Amino acid sequence: MDGASNLPERQQIMEQKLDALAVSVDTRFEQVDARFAHVDRRFDEVGAAIAEQRAYTEYVYEKLNQKMDAGFAKVDAGFGNADARFDKVDARFDKVDGRFARLERKIDQIIDLHAPRTPPNESDAE
Repeated sequence: MDGASNLPERQQIMEQKLDALAVSVDTRFEQVDARFAHVDRRFDEVGAAIAEQRAYTEYVYEKLNQKMDAGFAKVDAGFGNADARFDKVDARFDKVDGRFARLERKIDQIIDLHAPRTPPNESDAE
């Protein structure tokens, strides 16, 4: 019966050990929670930095896009001016072509006037 008389004392020791274990587990979970809170804060900081970088990248892209559009507009205007000048040159060439055609007709008329007549057929002379 000696074991039965020790039972309340043993129960009290077990309760103390369980209480100590519970405190130890709670302390560990609090430490883990603190570490996770630190990790969560770091993830939030990284997420904020990525969002900031994305916003900056979009801003810079938009600025570059505007500069490129302005530059291409100038190039297009330059090509428009060049096209207008080429149109003028084409019109001049059309005039020159018309003058050459007229000159060619006049030369053909002169040649036709002064062209030797066909010689008499020698076979007819015999």
